[in-house]
Amino acid sequence: MIIQGKQRFTTEGKIGVALFLLSPFASAFFGIVFYKTVTNFRSDDELGPALMLLASALAFMVGIVLMLVGRSYEFAAIQQNQANETKGLWSK
Repeated sequence: MIIQGKQRFTTEGKIGVALFLLSPFASAFFGIVFYKTVTNFRSDDELGPALMLLASALAFMVGIVLMLVGRSYEFAAIQQNQANETKGLWSK
């Protein structure tokens, strides 16, 4: 008897993959915007880019959790003929 298994991402898992892959790019973009905003002495709006940078970092961590949780597993037991079945090293 052989047991075969498959794992697939559910909708939550696919959202997690998207967050995991895209949030580093968003973090880089908002990091550059935050750096340019902080170095500009005439700018008073430093909170917006900082919050977006924090949100993109949080999205990365949420993406990891959703990838772990958003999976479905399928298992199937397949009967095999005795003639085709290979024996293990220690079997007689």
